[in-house]
Amino acid sequence: MRRVACGQARLILCVRWILIATAVCFAGCATYPLMMGLPASSTQALVVAADSPAGTTGRLTLYERDGRSGPWRHLGKPLEVALGRGGLASAGGDGIPKKREGDGATPTGIFPLEYAFGRAAAFPTRLPYLALSRSTEAVDDPASRFYNRIVDRRAINRPDWKSGEQMFREDHLYDLGVVVGYNTRPAVPGKGSCIFLHIWKSPGSPTSGCIAMSRRNLGRIVRWLDPAARPVIAISSGKATPPQAGASLKIAIAGIFQGERASRPFRD
Repeated sequence: MRRVACGQARLILCVRWILIATAVCFAGCATYPLMMGLPASSTQALVVAADSPAGTTGRLTLYERDGRSGPWRHLGKPLEVALGRGGLASAGGDGIPKKREGDGATPTGIFPLEYAFGRAAAFPTRLPYLALSRSTEAVDDPASRFYNRIVDRRAINRPDWKSGEQMFREDHLYDLGVVVGYNTRPAVPGKGSCIFLHIWKSPGSPTSGCIAMSRRNLGRIVRWLDPAARPVIAISSGKATPPQAGASLKIAIAGIFQGERASRPFRD
């Protein structure tokens, strides 16, 4: 009888762990599919889950790992972000409209984080940093040879663009930012341009397609990012369903049994 009771106790404990792991899995269903698709060479990642495909708000979670084969762990709590006024857009084929220039949508997918920029002459970051001036422009004219590039108009002999965004903004949204490597290599005309991380106008205020957040959170992220970690950003709808539920559950269980690896506070 004692052996039977012991076996039942173990079974109950096992079931409890499975239920906890399942809860963790489904609570993060928008995150784990993206985590499984991250480049093997990356050890830092920003994972953005929109509240819905047409939504203009979402949550951003930071992840890191020790080495290319180490387990991913999240840093702190998810951060509130504002997304494009046009919701999400993609390359098509997944029920989300195709991204195009001027649609005001945030592109879905996984993209590198290339360099930081800002109004200050310098900023404490390990990323390459571009100090903006009043002649700095982001070119969004698909007919320009400088499409989807940030350039100094004074350094261009014959500017060929008819539309571009002044980066030295008086509303201070670009006091600090990071360039998202969307549609950059090569830049396909009309596919969308100038996607950044930047400071939001106000909490939840939609952008023209960028990912915006509080000045404090953005500053912490820019200080944390390291080009040696090949940082990326992964963007999807929060309604996504894990394509590999078994793998997601496996990650969730690993997080439970490796508690110290599953999470730690975010410190820059």
